Amino acid sequence: MYDLLMFAACRRAGYKTTACKVNRPSHNARGFSLGVGSMVENGLYKVKDEYFTDFPNEKHMHNKAGRPFYYAVKDKTGIYWFVPLSSQVENFRRKIEAVEVKRGIGNCIQYHIGTIMGDLRVFRICDMLPITTRYVDEEFTMNGKPYIVKDKALVTAISRKARDFIKQLELGRMYSQVGALSIRETLVKYG
Repeated sequence: MYDLLMFAACRRAGYKTTACKVNRPSHNARGFSLGVGSMVENGLYKVKDEYFTDFPNEKHMHNKAGRPFYYAVKDKTGIYWFVPLSSQVENFRRKIEAVEVKRGIGNCIQYHIGTIMGDLRVFRICDMLPITTRYVDEEFTMNGKPYIVKDKALVTAISRKARDFIKQLELGRMYSQVGALSIRETLVKYG
């Protein structure tokens, strides 16, 4: 079912459906590498089930039926953070409005709504996961190349909100349901 949704999105974006696919990673003697190259900021990826086993938490968006894809953001430590994407725009629009009532219009750093391949998606910044290439399962590609979000306004907004959210976590002003800072600490320490 998910493949059909992705192919429909590819068609709306003007791509032939045969050019739009998900690449499985390949492994080599030096470790992990993705089929087309290394992890790239602003790309879309899937997470291995191993991540959810190594860092168990009931609040994680677990893999099911080929989803979700995550949007990659890199922090100042060099760790990538994967922001889960959701198609439940109206549900999250209400959550954004509730936050903005308290903090002011445009001040919701937990969620962001943006367009990817012609479809509105919610970037669930408050549920983002710190990650290393060890836990990357697949990258989303079009025409054999990694799909990279190129909308500068969207990239800037997500990057700013992600940085702000991480900073708020570090200062203890916000809370991560998935224990993101302890996961990051483990990844930095052990890879």
